[in-house]
Amino acid sequence: MREQTSHRSKSNVENMTDESNSDMAFEERPTVEGKPTWVDHCTEEAPGLKKALGRYIATHFVKYADGILLGPGTTSSCFTDQLIIYLTENSFAWDLKISSTSQDVSKKWRFARAKEPGLFGNTQINQIGGELLDALDCLVGQYAVDMINNDLFFPEMIIHGCATINLVGGGFRMGFQFQPELSVQYALATRPTSHRILAFDHSKFKPGGWNADISIKKLMSNTPLFTIISTYPQDADQRELVNEQFAGFKAILEGIVNSEIHGDASTSKSELKLILINEDGDAVRDLSLSALRKKRRKDSQIEKTPGAAPFTPRNGSKYGGGRV
Repeated sequence: MREQTSHRSKSNVENMTDESNSDMAFEERPTVEGKPTWVDHCTEEAPGLKKALGRYIATHFVKYADGILLGPGTTSSCFTDQLIIYLTENSFAWDLKISSTSQDVSKKWRFARAKEPGLFGNTQINQIGGELLDALDCLVGQYAVDMINNDLFFPEMIIHGCATINLVGGGFRMGFQFQPELSVQYALATRPTSHRILAFDHSKFKPGGWNADISIKKLMSNTPLFTIISTYPQDADQRELVNEQFAGFKAILEGIVNSEIHGDASTSKSELKLILINEDGDAVRDLSLSALRKKRRKDSQIEKTPGAAPFTPRNGSKYGGGRV
């Protein structure tokens, strides 16, 4: 990790922080006939939770010189805000490689580079092309899919979100708001990477939306690490719903472990974990596939331990009887 200090005043950092926390976040987004777009509307929902998610990812997973592929939507936008703020506050010049379908993400980085060239002058910003989807302020379609899947750029990390997700009932379903984004979301969910991150606030825990046919196994394919990050609410009723989803995730992990025991090697080299954070950005609950694998191995060793067989009386009676 390399740290550099740029020559700038404290007021510049404060101005950048204030602007990046504003509703417009560096630059005004486009509107359709004067009306807010879908991404504008979603940005205004639970801004504190989205900020916490973005900050957690920026401070826990990003490393110097990483290549990061970002999908459309507020997850990528809020992560970008928090990453720029974090790097600015700490005077880190990390020379990152950023590739995204989101025009909003590119605008944020362009503004940051112009304002802090000493920190972000070597940050590479690659806009993925395609057909314009105004509501998400992003580019979609086959051209975008081909650019995501090409071998010219290998991302150490892919970060994307979803409109809905349901883990209850032994299944896994991700939903999205717009049909034109489905092929892009599928490409992001299956493209090879070192770390795939799916992030969303807990309000997304529900059925609904367009189905992109993305399964847990597809998300785990082509990556050694798949992390799901969401938020843990303070409200008791909402917390109960999230706990149900957490239990559903555990059931999914147990199903994967059982499949591996019976010879399914498709997931054996991948790690899968769920992390729930509070609005302060602290992890409060987590569960991982490796933990369940370890527990299953431990249970199997106990079952195979010599002398662990139950006591059987010599005369066959329930209580033994007779003389010992």
